[in-house]
Amino acid sequence: IRNYFLKYPLEIRQQVQFITMDMSGAYIPLARKLFPNAKIVPDRFHTIQHLGRAFLKTRIAIMNQFDKKSLPYRALKNHWRLFQKDSCKLSLNSFYSKTFRQTLAPHEVVAKTLVFSKELTDYY
Repeated sequence: IRNYFLKYPLEIRQQVQFITMDMSGAYIPLARKLFPNAKIVPDRFHTIQHLGRAFLKTRIAIMNQFDKKSLPYRALKNHWRLFQKDSCKLSLNSFYSKTFRQTLAPHEVVAKTLVFSKELTDYY
């Protein structure tokens, strides 16, 4: 990558204003050296991936604070996929939740589960 961009004169590379890239530690110093005036912007895919992983870890940490047989633990364990989806894209179709022992739409499951933890609600 370095050799490819060095084909362009420094004057041209100094005109670059933004670079979108993943935040791999190896690329950042190289990008700063090659494009000294550019602002580095994390790409959308890796930003969403990072947020998803952080939320997953938080959900698990909160879930583990509850007894394994409790409703909050089971709700957080069984319905984790709903939290990984964009809330606007949750299905409108209801299903029977064994955890809550009733028929609910996905957004209702999320709402009932978030009641168990203010911290998780804030992160969500």
